Amino acid sequence: MSEAKHTPGPWTAAILAEPLHKIPEYVADCIRESGGRDFRFVAASDAKGQCDICHVGNGSAGKANARLIAAAPDLLEACKAVMEMRIVQVEDEEGEIEMCRAAIAKAEGRDA
Repeated sequence: MSEAKHTPGPWTAAILAEPLHKIPEYVADCIRESGGRDFRFVAASDAKGQCDICHVGNGSAGKANARLIAAAPDLLEACKAVMEMRIVQVEDEEGEIEMCRAAIAKAEGRDA
């Protein structure tokens, strides 16, 4: 059996539209919907210790979504490196350069 693929994009950054006191109920509903199997987060370490980056879902694509979000910082740096290299080496016949520019802008909050 092959593993599920990530949820297709585009994705958007959003704030949970629930009041803070309803968050435990939201989390419980998510866990219940997954049959109690999982509730996936992406986490990182900062100067204060472990911190949650985001909740990525509990459906069949949850694990793949978590891997994709966890790879985002590396993907952003790789995209930036490609953009620097391409200035003298690559023609943009298929729009790949614009795709890289748009992805970098989205990641840096400049996607309007």
